[in-house]
Amino acid sequence: MPADNKWYTRAVVAAAVIDALGELDPQYPTVDKDKLKELAATRSALAQGSEVAAATASSSRDAKPGSSRNARSNRSAAAAVTAGEA
Repeated sequence: MPADNKWYTRAVVAAAVIDALGELDPQYPTVDKDKLKELAATRSALAQGSEVAAATASSSRDAKPGSSRNARSNRSAAAAVTAGEA
């Protein structure tokens, strides 16, 4: 591969990469039913967690800075999310 001609070198490398990728014949992986159920459960848990996080963020925004009541509610919400009670 001549390195003194940049455009030619790049064309040769691009052709080699295209040929190599063409031989691979990539396919999307198949997902079985058990894994799909697990993914759906995880997606649901994440959606519930984001709702709790949004509620916590809005309550902390509305409370006065340094308020002990706000700190308690944030700790209890975080504990509920950690314990999976959301």
